Amino acid sequence: MTDFVIKNRITALDDLQAFTQNGYQFTSSLSSETEWVFCTD
Repeated sequence: MTDFVIKNRITALDDLQAFTQNGYQFTSSLSSETEWVFCTD
């Protein structure tokens, strides 16, 4: 995920929800306001 942040020049936390590398993606149904969950397929 660090690679994604650097390459995409992420400056806002909400932009991390677009992360989709190595089969991982943001899963809103399992996430809360304070804890974000990223799952694989």
